[in-house]
Amino acid sequence: MEIGGRTSRFPSCDSVFGNYKTMKYTSTRGGVSGLSFEDALFSGFAPDGGLFFPETIPQIAPETLGEWREAKLTYREVVMKVVRLFVTPDEIPDETLELCVARAYAKFFHSSVINFHSLRETGAQTGSASVTLDSQSAPANLKEDSRTSLVKVAELFHGRTGSFKDLALSLVGQFMEYFVNKRKRHVTILIGTSGDTGSAAIEAVRGMPGVDIVVLFPGGKVSPVQELQMLTVQDENVHVFQIEGTSDDTDVVIKQCFPQDGLTSCNSVNWARVMIQSAHFVYIYLLEGTPTNVIVPTGAGGNLFGGVLANRMGVPIKLHLTTNENDSMDILLRKGTLEMGGEVIQTPANAMDIRNPYNVERIFRVFMDSSSVASIIERAEVEGSSVEIPEEIVSQISKVIVSSMSVDTDLIYKTIKNCWEENHYMICPHTATALALFNAKFIGDEVQTSRPREPVYILSTASPLKFPEASEQLGISVEEWDGHGLLTKLQQLPLKAPKEMKLGDDWVQILQNEINSTKYSHM
Repeated sequence: MEIGGRTSRFPSCDSVFGNYKTMKYTSTRGGVSGLSFEDALFSGFAPDGGLFFPETIPQIAPETLGEWREAKLTYREVVMKVVRLFVTPDEIPDETLELCVARAYAKFFHSSVINFHSLRETGAQTGSASVTLDSQSAPANLKEDSRTSLVKVAELFHGRTGSFKDLALSLVGQFMEYFVNKRKRHVTILIGTSGDTGSAAIEAVRGMPGVDIVVLFPGGKVSPVQELQMLTVQDENVHVFQIEGTSDDTDVVIKQCFPQDGLTSCNSVNWARVMIQSAHFVYIYLLEGTPTNVIVPTGAGGNLFGGVLANRMGVPIKLHLTTNENDSMDILLRKGTLEMGGEVIQTPANAMDIRNPYNVERIFRVFMDSSSVASIIERAEVEGSSVEIPEEIVSQISKVIVSSMSVDTDLIYKTIKNCWEENHYMICPHTATALALFNAKFIGDEVQTSRPREPVYILSTASPLKFPEASEQLGISVEEWDGHGLLTKLQQLPLKAPKEMKLGDDWVQILQNEINSTKYSHM
């Protein structure tokens, strides 16, 4: 197959699921269907309040997974394979897709895009396991025996803003630029951020002709680095608001602005983002070639849904979710009830300070029909309501998301400290929730049994450089790991003061005025 004037070394997608068929998209609540990928990319929420979802989930045959593993696909190549399952060449031609992927990851700070570190457990025979660092640039085919166990940290944070959200949003930005240029149109992106999405989305589209981005962040509830990453961007197409409230408050007002022509989102509301996020789960499995456990720090649930999607496509992974004290997803798995809303608890893992994990709607849609999804979500959206999920649905979900754990602030700090003292390896508070689950659920199992364990990966979703205050809280000198390097660099840049939205203001009207302003400036 010819791609960009050269022959691709990989088979066409015909080998995956037959001849190309145009994928269409529907709302999780069933109110709209038959939309193209371009429609879903630029639509944000569906008109009925739901999220966009493919009309069918493509299947990757075991023999195809074997071929991909044999070919030793890079992460970039896995992304192209995954995207092609959902977006046919009539929407994004092969050469355009390859160019978009190349541009998206060209500025990442690691040549492989994703880097890996291995934390090796010792002392398993005594029941007092500890962890020591054994760095691995490529963990594929790593041998284990019954005396040692290995957890592999997938560093997803080597993009321009230091979080896993760069992986998807860098490519989402390229897709948007392609269609904006093709249609000669203008689009405004409206997003709220609990910490990392704002800067990643800004970086993906800053200075991009035909695109404006409006970002809302909760004042005093993001880290200094996260805030500066947004406020030091001078590009005229970037518009940042500081709100008096929480990240869940931003979600509420943003949803009220949809749908409208020319307005979209880059939160994990956006289908393209969660679709791309499934690629790192596929990539991790291909490194091992055997059933693999992946521990996922979870906020709004977009990353978790990416794993569920990969599993449903035929990738044999088992998911484990962690939350901080904002534990809606953990409650769902443990108690079988969906509780959305309520007071958001501020934690050091601030990107997970969310009580409205809206991607649970997509997870439900995998296991039930759209009318059932609509009924459950609409009941749960009533303030303070708790909706019991049918036992058979919870059982099916639990076969994919096999465990969960809520990690409080004390345990987050304890896990960071222990990891540093025993490994000399710094992790962010979000990653600490995943390591805490590993320590609680896997080390004990290994101590009690002599059988080798399936591979376990922790998703490290943000660079510790974004949270130097966590190590300072623990008395760990930032000089030991250059923890102030990023903060110091950002503090030297000029600031662009945010606009403000205070309690009592008409937030919807303020946002609508800003959206209209971005539209009129391009007429």
